[in-house]
Parts: sequence; C-alpha cells; structure tokens
Amino acid sequence: MVLAPLKVGDHEFCHLFDSSALLHRFGIKNGKVTYQCRFLQSETYKRNWAANRIVFTEFGTKSVPDPCQTIFQSIAAIFNSDSSDNAMISVYPFGDELYAFNEMPIVHKINQTTLATERKVNIDKYVSILNHTSHPHVMKDGTVYNIGMSLFATGLHHIIVCFPKMTKGSDMFINPKIVAAIPARWPLHPSYMHTFGITTNYFIIVEQPLSISVLRIAVSKIKNEPLAGCFKWYKDEYVSKYTLLAILCHKVVTVDKTTTSMDVRQRSYISDITVLCLLLSQFVLHAVWKNVWLDTKNLYFTS
Repeated sequence: MVLAPLKVGDHEFCHLFDSSALLHRFGIKNGKVTYQCRFLQSETYKRNWAANRIVFTEFGTKSVPDPCQTIFQSIAAIFNSDSSDNAMISVYPFGDELYAFNEMPIVHKINQTTLATERKVNIDKYVSILNHTSHPHVMKDGTVYNIGMSLFATGLHHIIVCFPKMTKGSDMFINPKIVAAIPARWPLHPSYMHTFGITTNYFIIVEQPLSISVLRIAVSKIKNEPLAGCFKWYKDEYVSKYTLLAILCHKVVTVDKTTTSMDVRQRSYISDITVLCLLLSQFVLHAVWKNVWLDTKNLYFTS
C-alpha cells in the first residue's frame, strides 16, 4: 500500500500519511508478472473527491472548510464525531481475508483479486476501543492480537485485543476480547504506540516518552488542527517503561514481583525455568540499557 495523490483539487496534503490510500497488487504466474492498482474506496476518499477539497482533518493536514456552510453549521461541525477512515498504512490478513488499516479503529476488507473495497468494519462497535495500531500480530493458528487505547472508569488504559481465529463462515470481528490492560503511564498523556511485542508467553508493551496530550486533542478538535500538533515529549524522562504480560492457558496474568522471587500464586501458573529466563533477560537488558525502566508491575531497574 502506498499513498497518492498528494492533492485534492487545489488543496495539498501536508503530510505523506494523509493522502489517499492506493493499493498495489503484483501477480506472479508462469514466469510472468502482472500489476494492478486501485484506490481504497473509503468514505474519506469518496467525500474528498466529490467535494474537490480535503473534507476530513488528517494526521498532519487540516480540513478545508465548506465555503457554503453557515456560521451555525461551522459551530455544529466542531461536535461532529466523524473522523477519517483513510486506511493508508498497512494490509493484514484476518483468516483468508485482507484488511487495510490505519490507526483509527476502522478497517476495510479488500478483494484479493480485483482490489475492490468490499466492506468497512468499525471495530469500536464490537469492543471498547478508541484507537489501535496499524501493525497487529497474526499468530500461526490465525488468531490476531492488536494493542489499542480504551477508557476505563479509572482512566485511560493500553489494552490488548484478541480476535479469535476464523472458522469457516465466521466473522473474526464479532467476538473480539480485551485480554489484557494496563493503566497509561501518564493518565492524560498516554504513550504513543506504534506497535508492541509478542512472544510465545508474553505481550511486551513499551511506554516511550513520546506521548499524546488528551487536552491538546480536545483543543485541536475545536480549532480544526491536525493530530500532529498533539504530541508531547517527556524530555526529562527519556527512559522507556517495559511491561510484560504473561499469556498462559488462554488467560493473561500480570507478572508480579517485588524481589527476585515470585508470588506463590503466580508460581502455580509459571514454571521455574520461565521465571529464571525472565529474570536473566531483565538483568541482560539492565546491563545493556542502563536507562531502561523494565516494569513487571512492581520491579523496576534504573541506573
């Protein structure tokens, strides 16, 4: 997937990731290569080109106001919850289907032969999620995991969402489950999540100092400013916080240690060899990156 074009009518996009998503397909058969491309038929794409202007504010580009709008319509637009569904970043398989992603919880099903846009899925209709990454992890059995943000009664949390593997005739988006959640390191400035790590036994969540300001997002909505201006860098806290969440027996438990020994309750889930390897990996990380803060809930390594 690449991005093109960089203009709508007379209006230019200010960021590479704002332009319309263009799908590419290469077919290799009998020693020959065929090529085709097609624009993703998102609502954003259709409305932009119908109006001949940039209708939705994107990551780095503000929308162009409708010249025919009255002042009252302009004020009402501030409270409009519509956002761009321009899935321009990546394409991932869900079962035997392909879906285009961006960082809003909206994906588009792509026909693998014609590149036609066949379906739009609003993931937030099935699970409580505000955004997600464009880089989910697809497991060998077809199960898909992704990390996103959700609002709990206690505040913003980073969440791991599981989309169970698809059986014939089923829909992976119908029964997603939040299988893990951790409170944001900074409640009003959650860390920006580009992706996350996953191993056989653990989810690895990295909360870096680059964060998104909730207040700035609210102000940018009122002022029609792009999201790119909502980032905050914690320059005095340049260390990253690592959280490990254990995946065991289709359940998730948080590894909880206060010293080098583990709680007896946790030992019933995790073998001694797993504990040994985990501790060893922590000390190796500490030796290599002295300024890394490796968090297993209660255990912190700092220089």
